[in-house]
This record gives sequence, C-alpha cells and structure tokens, in this order.
Amino acid sequence: MNKLEEVLNKHGIGKIRCGASCGDGWVPLIDNLIIDLITLGWDKQIEQIKEKFGGLRFYIGGATKEMHDLVDKAEHTSFTICEECGKPGKQSDWGSYWIKTLCPEHGKEYGEH
Repeated sequence: MNKLEEVLNKHGIGKIRCGASCGDGWVPLIDNLIIDLITLGWDKQIEQIKEKFGGLRFYIGGATKEMHDLVDKAEHTSFTICEECGKPGKQSDWGSYWIKTLCPEHGKEYGEH
C-alpha cells in the first residue's frame, strides 16, 4: 500500500471512480485537504486524484462552494511543493517533455536545464 492509499484508508474513503495517483510529496497536502473537507460535512466521494501539467487535480462530486474553494487552494498550493518529496518546488518542464512540480534535487532526474 502506498502513502496515498494509506491516507485514503485512514479517512475511510472507499473506491475512487477514476483512480488516485500522485507522488508522495503531495500526500500531506491531500491529507490536510481531506480533513478540512470532512470538517465541512463532505461525503468523502472522490472522482479522481492525479497530477496534470505539474499540479494536483482533486475531483470531488457534489460539494459546497466552500469545499470547492478548499480544493482550489490545495491545487494551487501543489505548484509550490515537490510532488516527489514535499520540499519547496517549482513548475517546469525540467528539460523533458513532462511538466512537473519538483525541487531542484528531483528536477535533476528529469534533466533540469
């Protein structure tokens, strides 16, 4: 079981319709987001969790504006956190074809320019 699966299980979140995948560096961000959403009465339904264009995407079903605002804030914050380790990071193509948000150390793995 990976770290993301552990967090989802910890919060009693069951099947995710379209899957859940991201680097370990974003798991604390997702954990805090889930805690905040549950506090607002969220039903724990997740459509999908993924990385896209270097940022976190966290799709939920029916939710209040306040819940969607929390999701938006977490997604924007992900552009400042290395997806791999959680250290400060930046969004870049890192010399590759993929746009990722990484710290300089993990950026080297993608051919940092």
